[in-house]
Amino acid sequence: RIAWKGRFEKMQPERITMQMHPKSEFWFDGGHNAEGASAIAAQLQEWAAQDPKPLQVIFAMKGDKNAAAFLAQIVP
Repeated sequence: RIAWKGRFEKMQPERITMQMHPKSEFWFDGGHNAEGASAIAAQLQEWAAQDPKPLQVIFAMKGDKNAAAFLAQIVP
């Protein structure tokens, strides 16, 4: 398995400054194009199949990227 910084990187609790529920997990992904959105969507579907617990997504993208097209793959 290849590890790629910023690609589904699980953040350690000590690196997170916001308060979270003790059982919460925080994952970071730097995807910003159609291929990244496809990878994120596939992973989210896999996680939902394994455990249908609620999922919260924090999203940010630079203005020169196509945020609507990116989110269209993830939101469904």
